[in-house]
This record gives sequence, C-alpha cells and structure tokens, in this order.
Amino acid sequence: MDPLVVIHHYDPVWPELFARERASLLARLDAWAVAIAHIGSTAVPGLAAKPCVDVLVGLGRYRADADPCADALLADGWAARLDAPAAPDQRWFYRPGSAHDTFHLHLVGHDTDAWHDHLLFRDYLRRRPRAALTYQQLKAVLAARSGGPAAYAEGKAGFYGSIVALAREDRAQGRL
Repeated sequence: MDPLVVIHHYDPVWPELFARERASLLARLDAWAVAIAHIGSTAVPGLAAKPCVDVLVGLGRYRADADPCADALLADGWAARLDAPAAPDQRWFYRPGSAHDTFHLHLVGHDTDAWHDHLLFRDYLRRRPRAALTYQQLKAVLAARSGGPAAYAEGKAGFYGSIVALAREDRAQGRL
C-alpha cells in the first residue's frame, strides 16, 4: 500500500530549513551550481503543504555537469529518486531518513524552461492568494483520496501546467 500524503499548515520554519540546506549545497556544489532556489508549496508563505522543502539547483552546463554534481549529491547522503518522471534534462533527489523526507532536490539546467517554470509557478502563487488557496484545496482533496504520492503528484500536474501557462502570459504581457 502506498504511504499516505499528509498536508500540514504552513510552517514558518520551512524557509529557514531551505536557507540552511542552500548554504550546505553551495559549499558542496559550488563548481557546478549557478543558482539554488526554494520552490514548491513550502516556498509560498501561508500555503499548507507536505512538510517537504523543494530545492531547485540550476547548473550552468547541465549536460557536462549533471553527472559530477549528482555524484557529489550522492556522496553527501542524497539519494536519487528513481520513481520521478523521466526527463532528459532533470534529475530528482531526496534526503533519505529525514523526517518526512524533508528535502527534495530538482537538478536542472539554469535558464531553461524547467528552471523558469518552477519559479513562475512559485511566484504566481505568491502574488495571487486566490490561486494559492485553490491549489491548497486541490492538494487537500488529493491527499484525502489516499492514492499515495504518485497519484497525488499526478493529480496536481494539470493545475501546475495551467498556472505556468498563466504566469508565462503575465510575463509576456509585462505583468510580472
């Protein structure tokens, strides 16, 4: 049976957890990482979320740097997420054994659609409380269905895509 997805009220410690992990990652990935950002629901003040801080690491030369960067992450105790969707220019990692797998890491090329889309989604929800509330309600419904993490993630995909499309339109219209 798949583990349950549990949504928690917003916790102001999430940005602090990210800041500490970012500092640690910068020290280990300095040779490859161009930027490291806090993404996902824990990066949106007031938004209920799984207590899992999503970290976005952007590499300047993804194809050349992904393997050595991944090796450094694995040596530092991260584990590859083999259940993550296959994507040619993204890799996923998590911190095993931490409470609720406290950190998920998305390794992408910096200045790519994947990099920008994650930030557009986060920033749209930060600027639009009504959209954030709609997302929170969707997550609550999906978590209550007890379909497990894969079904939960799949259920959010359409909403994510629609918000990214709206955010891209905002950017194109100069509304950012």
